[in-house]
This record gives sequence, C-alpha cells and structure tokens, in this order.
Amino acid sequence: MKKIYIVLSRSQTAMAKAIRLVTKKYYNHSSLSLDSSLDNFFSFGRRYPKYALPAGFVIEHRNKGFYALHPDIPIKVLEGEVTDEQFSLIVQRLTPFIAEPKKYKYGIDQALYMTVNREYENGNKYVCSVFVATMLKDIVSFDKELIFVQPEDFLKLGWKTVYEGEIKDYKYEEQQV
Repeated sequence: MKKIYIVLSRSQTAMAKAIRLVTKKYYNHSSLSLDSSLDNFFSFGRRYPKYALPAGFVIEHRNKGFYALHPDIPIKVLEGEVTDEQFSLIVQRLTPFIAEPKKYKYGIDQALYMTVNREYENGNKYVCSVFVATMLKDIVSFDKELIFVQPEDFLKLGWKTVYEGEIKDYKYEEQQV
C-alpha cells in the first residue's frame, strides 16, 4: 500500500472568489501529491504566480511560486491509501502531463459549464478538480461524472485529514490535526 494526498486550498484571487461565489463552497482549488512533503503537487492553475493567465497543467510547491506569494492560504490535506498497482497507474497517467505541460490548458469554458451542471469535455483542457478526479479514475468512486467533480467533493471520499491550516505552517513530519 502507498499513500497519496489531495490538497484543497482557498485562495483570495479574483478567480477564486468568483468560483466561490458560484459554488458556495469553502475550498476552490484541488491538487494531487504523491508524497506527504508537498514539495511537488500537481494541478491545473496559473502558470505564473502573479498572473491568472495563461493557465494549464502546473507542478505546485508548498513554499515556492504562488504559495510563496500567498503563504497564508488555508489548506486541507487529505491522505488516502492505494495499492502499488493503483499508485503505478496514477504515475502512468501523470507522465504525459509532466512530459508536455504546455500541451494542457485550463478549461475556462469547462468551468463555466460546470456551474450550470452541463456536460462539456474539451480535449486537453481541464479544471483542477476534474484533473485530480481523472488521475483517480477507477481508484475511487464519486457520486457524479468526473467532469462535474469540484474540490469539496474530495471531502466525501472519507480520507484521513492529516493537516488543516495555513500552507506556510504545513509540516509533513507532523501530520496530525
């Protein structure tokens, strides 16, 4: 068995505020990490920390880039267990994104369709939560189609919360809430 992590966050950017206004949910961003250090976690978001666009596949860091500029962002880290085979499948799914990150774009149109509960798939475009859900396809079950998964839906997985607080205070050696 291996452990993987979902990082939920709540930023105060204009885009994040707009998402929260529509969804009425506390968390507006989700990422996937393959280890508890959160030195690298994967998602869809802004490519340059100071600018909302361009956006697409990103490798985030808990103390670099966007989170270095916004160290007070509240996060919740969820820990789940997967088999070795499931872990390998996630790595296999991540590989093309890591190899060609510019190929994948943020799906602004997909985000808009999600708000009105309309199905919309757009090739290599993703929003953060749909990307994480896609990485976990056939590993965990959602009560909806993957294209409708939002960050707070990950709370329904029943995974253990190993941290809740500001990202600047996250210490992976101390994974206790």
